[in-house]
Amino acid sequence: MGLVGIPLVVACSSTFASPVCLSANLFSTFNSVSSVLHILVMTFDRYIFIMWALRYREIFNRRRVVAILSAAWLISLTPLVRLSWTAGKLRVETAKEDVKLRMKEKELIFFTFNAAVFFFVPLIAMIVLDTRMLLLLRNQCQRIARENLPAESIKHETKMQKRQTKAVITCVLLLSLYVAFWLPSFIVEFLQHYATNDEYGQSHGVIILITYLRFCPALFNPIAYTLRKPDLKRAARKVVYKTFPNWKTQFVENRTEQIPLASRSDV
Repeated sequence: MGLVGIPLVVACSSTFASPVCLSANLFSTFNSVSSVLHILVMTFDRYIFIMWALRYREIFNRRRVVAILSAAWLISLTPLVRLSWTAGKLRVETAKEDVKLRMKEKELIFFTFNAAVFFFVPLIAMIVLDTRMLLLLRNQCQRIARENLPAESIKHETKMQKRQTKAVITCVLLLSLYVAFWLPSFIVEFLQHYATNDEYGQSHGVIILITYLRFCPALFNPIAYTLRKPDLKRAARKVVYKTFPNWKTQFVENRTEQIPLASRSDV
């Protein structure tokens, strides 16, 4: 996302050309909608897996997964609706006051709809789902502690609990990153639409900072997800070791020094 969005923002800040700035704004909204929808899909996927583990494969079969992901990408294209009333502005540099007023009203409606449907509603839904999952996992841990289960069963249940808890924490982390990096942008846009010039004083440095913060989730989300998946960890480690061969030698030497003598095969 950043490979396309950041050059558009830089070009808009440098040229102030209407087509470039419109493209940057549309791509930013597309980034916001697609990010929150994919986090919502991940959270719902974990919720189904924890709540109805036995029916998970039946509920999330391949056809439904493809349909859900396709719908998420198609819904992310809703920012293109803005072209229906901004295309005329690009053709006419000096629009009349009544045209500008109608465009401002449409922008206000679009922002309100976007903030409500693609920010606050998914935010509330994910908070509810994450809370229910964490409470269920806590109750399951308490149940395991109360029941007199065999040691092998306790070990297996504990391992599953840790894996599921880590998945839920990853969803919470992704949601927290999205809110932290996108909420300031929604606040600034809200003030631009609803506050008067006397009530809202724009600071160019703050606006630039908030603009670039919106691209941080696209950087941190893959990192946060990679840290949870063992196979992705191994793949990332292979790439790093292939790029920096000396790091692999140092890592192996450190692991060898940390292994107790009693656990080595030659003892």
